[in-house]
Amino acid sequence: MGRGAGGQERRDDRGARRGLAAARARPREDPRRVRPGARRRVREARPELGPLQITGGGILALEPEMWEPARQLARGMYALYIGGMGARGKNFYNTVMRRQGWADAAQEVQDLYLDGKKEEAAAALPDEFIEKATLIGEPAFVRERIAALQEAGVTHLHVNAVTADAPKIFGQVKEWIS
Repeated sequence: MGRGAGGQERRDDRGARRGLAAARARPREDPRRVRPGARRRVREARPELGPLQITGGGILALEPEMWEPARQLARGMYALYIGGMGARGKNFYNTVMRRQGWADAAQEVQDLYLDGKKEEAAAALPDEFIEKATLIGEPAFVRERIAALQEAGVTHLHVNAVTADAPKIFGQVKEWIS
């Protein structure tokens, strides 16, 4: 799995982005995130782009004192994306949340956010959704989630760490994916 921690992104020789950003994949529930043959079709269509890179990850917190601040950060970010990125009926992230089985929550978050109630929208996100959409928790839990992302086809891990010691946390994650 390529390393993307810290905002690194891969580009081809023309400077164009390479890869496919997963919209907070839930690999355990849907291991078919990368359709069979997708890599082959991309390779055949545009060989100059090299192998298909699939990005996954999210907000990362391994230290117990950072879990709640990380969850709050995730809530605010997901409320913006699910509630405020686009108009009603034309919001990619809201559609993804609905397809993942959270239709009622997606509707409530969008309604609250578009009504200007951003904090209420963030609070309306189910705890289970935040748990499944982030890498927050005990190291063993996070390592298991990263392994599930790899198994689902993710080749490029991109994390936003909430920590007092970023070099230590990134070093630990680097060991897991090496």
